Amino acid sequence: MLKIKQQILPDVSNVAGYDNSYPPKIENINLMFYTLKSTYWVFGIADWGLYNHIDYQSSYKYYLGRRIIVEAPPGIKADILLIMKAIHDDCLILTNDTFWDHMNIQ
Repeated sequence: MLKIKQQILPDVSNVAGYDNSYPPKIENINLMFYTLKSTYWVFGIADWGLYNHIDYQSSYKYYLGRRIIVEAPPGIKADILLIMKAIHDDCLILTNDTFWDHMNIQ
């Protein structure tokens, strides 16, 4: 029986530690992908410019070249793309971001 994997969208910049440590670590990205790939179809979205800050650019370039990870266009936060894609594709988001700055509070 064919089982279709559910899609998950990791916030790659968040996973790499972009906001918490410098430089962001490709090892964190590798661990995330190897842990999730057997259960989920993983498609990562990163903030623009992560490539310029990550510790091993050649390894990160591998993910970008195969479109396993895409970077948000300049001036657009990856959070916005994660939310839009998750709503459109009805899938999970992997992040420790609370998205408070994206909530509509009335």
